[in-house]
Amino acid sequence: MSQVALITGGGGGIGGAVARRLAAAGITVIVADYDHSAAENIRGEIVSLGGKADALSVDVTQAREVKALVTDVEKRFGRIDVLANIAGGSFYTKRIEDFTWSEWKEVIDVNLRGTFLMCREVAPLMQKQKSGRILNTASNYGVTGAALRTPYSAAKAGIIAFTKTLAQELAPD
Repeated sequence: MSQVALITGGGGGIGGAVARRLAAAGITVIVADYDHSAAENIRGEIVSLGGKADALSVDVTQAREVKALVTDVEKRFGRIDVLANIAGGSFYTKRIEDFTWSEWKEVIDVNLRGTFLMCREVAPLMQKQKSGRILNTASNYGVTGAALRTPYSAAKAGIIAFTKTLAQELAPD
């Protein structure tokens, strides 16, 4: 049985590139995206090149959807060997005093909360398998900051710290 990779944001530019690369390496790819048609396009491209892929919809900010996605993938494929948390984005370019709370929360939720929710659901499966790889996407902005992208920079800094901590927590397993 080939390895299985679950890629959030798999219908986008970076996510699509990751999906294509993993599929080219013989890994079965689950392209998960908020935009199902974008995920389906990447899936179709991979399959047309001889790879194995499926496209599924998910809003990574919604715990129930994340849990349902992981449960579905586990039922259908029996495992998740790679989790690539690519879903995210900046969405807004404005000064901090011009951000509304809902805009701030949207950026934090898609980037940081989505990464947390996916890791929380997939980690127990990988622990049970006694193997797995989790790839969380951050940004240089998480280290340097970026004017007019305050919530995005904060979220990416959070992902960097979260990933370092998660590695310490899960590495023994």
